[in-house]
Amino acid sequence: MKPAPPVTPEDVARLLEACGGGARGARNRAILVLLYRAGLRARELCELELGDLAEQGGGQVVRVETVKGGRPRVVGLDDKARRLLAEFLARRGEDPGPLFRSRTGRSLTPSYLRQLCSLLAARVWDGSRRLHPHCFRHTYAIELVAAGFNIREVQQLLGHRRLASTEAYLVHIGATDTVAAAQQRGDW
Repeated sequence: MKPAPPVTPEDVARLLEACGGGARGARNRAILVLLYRAGLRARELCELELGDLAEQGGGQVVRVETVKGGRPRVVGLDDKARRLLAEFLARRGEDPGPLFRSRTGRSLTPSYLRQLCSLLAARVWDGSRRLHPHCFRHTYAIELVAAGFNIREVQQLLGHRRLASTEAYLVHIGATDTVAAAQQRGDW
């Protein structure tokens, strides 16, 4: 099965709006923004703890400790992502433990994130398009290359052990020209 197409900034704006209001809406917007702007895997997001958020170099970063392949990494957040995360944290409170919780206080699961993405896609696209958490990770990779990051930097930010894994994210979506250009670029 072919992966779902990457999301556009306009798609993301519509998905964020579809999250609704209240504490749950703030939580769901924070989830989407971390998937989209930090390129987290669903499992990584579910296993984040409050202590994994930190200030570094004048900005907010996310320390991703529990990762596929055992390669921890640090990912920075842009202003909009920080703002949406702060909105959620103001409602969540400072108690330690899982960053994203269910009503019972347990960590969310990747299965829950898949259901959330399906629900939001149904609200935004009336069932005409699929959406899953990993779609945001592909979009993150494509947007980094488009912003001028070289392929090795993207590999590091995604936490891939092999460069071929990073290339597959970009080539599989049809960004072969972008990949070739990024590999020839020294730095951003």
